[in-house]
Amino acid sequence: MSRQSTFYHWQAQIVNTFARSGALSRPQAFVLAALSFGIVRAATCALTAVAGKLSFLGQDNTVLQRLKYCLRDGRDKRTPGEPEVDVEAAFLPLIRWVLSLWRGQRLAIAIDATTLRDDLVVLAVALLYRGAAIPLAWACLPANRKGAWMPLILRLLKTVRQAIPRSYYVLTLADRGLYSPRLYKRIRHYRWHALLRINPQGQFKPRYRPRRPIASFLPGPGYQWRGRGRAFKDNPIRCTLVAIWREGQQEPWFLLTDLGPCQVEASWYGLRMWVELGFRVLKSVGWRWHRSRITDPRRAERLWLALALATTWTLACGTWTEDRREGPPAGNDLSSPEERLAGATNRSAPPGDPGLEKVSGGQPNTRPRRKSILRQGLEALSERVWGSKPPLKGLRLVPEPWPKVMRNG
Repeated sequence: MSRQSTFYHWQAQIVNTFARSGALSRPQAFVLAALSFGIVRAATCALTAVAGKLSFLGQDNTVLQRLKYCLRDGRDKRTPGEPEVDVEAAFLPLIRWVLSLWRGQRLAIAIDATTLRDDLVVLAVALLYRGAAIPLAWACLPANRKGAWMPLILRLLKTVRQAIPRSYYVLTLADRGLYSPRLYKRIRHYRWHALLRINPQGQFKPRYRPRRPIASFLPGPGYQWRGRGRAFKDNPIRCTLVAIWREGQQEPWFLLTDLGPCQVEASWYGLRMWVELGFRVLKSVGWRWHRSRITDPRRAERLWLALALATTWTLACGTWTEDRREGPPAGNDLSSPEERLAGATNRSAPPGDPGLEKVSGGQPNTRPRRKSILRQGLEALSERVWGSKPPLKGLRLVPEPWPKVMRNG
């Protein structure tokens, strides 16, 4: 398949996704398709390099100006009041397109922030996938601006929730720097499940037991504690506290969740690290966003829309390559609490503390890989789309099983 044929197939996909839904106009969808296609071809989001890979659309400078024009605000365009790309309106069709590729009804999403030097802060809600992350919704802010992040995060979550069917099992992860009672309650209001890390300075009152400092639930490395109760003295929350400190881990994790003690695995929180790897995909490993000179927040949000499309396409191609070579991952369905706790009945715990158990370091039961899914996807595109081999068909996103804690009997 020639590059032009591949591009027009991709362009039709983007137009069907965004223009038919009314989120973007057809000209805007055309340019978005060109921008995302060029990012994958050039393996960078630098507009000059992207335009050079789209020479079949016209002269490099002409294509470059069209790409820049698409990223501008309406007030900065030649015609006053000319429509601009509304990124928030594009979130819903973007998420629905990603879910159309998804196999299964179990999602792990993470809320996190990343920066572009000292210029921008990006708050993002991302879908965690095979050691990477797909941005679903985001907001860019000037790095030096004061103000609360939580209202923006809640708005992003609301948008994501509108696109995810109610039948899906959604686990929401966030680091301790973003914990908020408002965030926990909003996740529960959406009938999703929270697994949020907190600082150990607070207190927790286990059911039928006195209140204790959160840090006191673990005697040292090699232990895990789980139990229901109330977290915090001021503004208390009914929840499950999960505390784990593996051997070799620098510091323990203290997590709050709405799930029961027998329904949650502390190691699920390790999936949150994938969002940081996803940011690396956007930056140094993949699209080199860390070198971008686009520092206007609104323009950066529009560029991220193209980055999200490029990332999804490449990860789907990487999935095709990896599963063709090694087979699809087993155990993708959500296991029952009894299956998750298989082997956990032989606890070695101090007397009088039934929530405490010994655990080993353990390894996530995700597939070890020498090459990232993104790198495999780029190689597949190079061989089969830009090269002479038959094109890829039936692209999809097949999640891996979530990790489990290794317990000592």
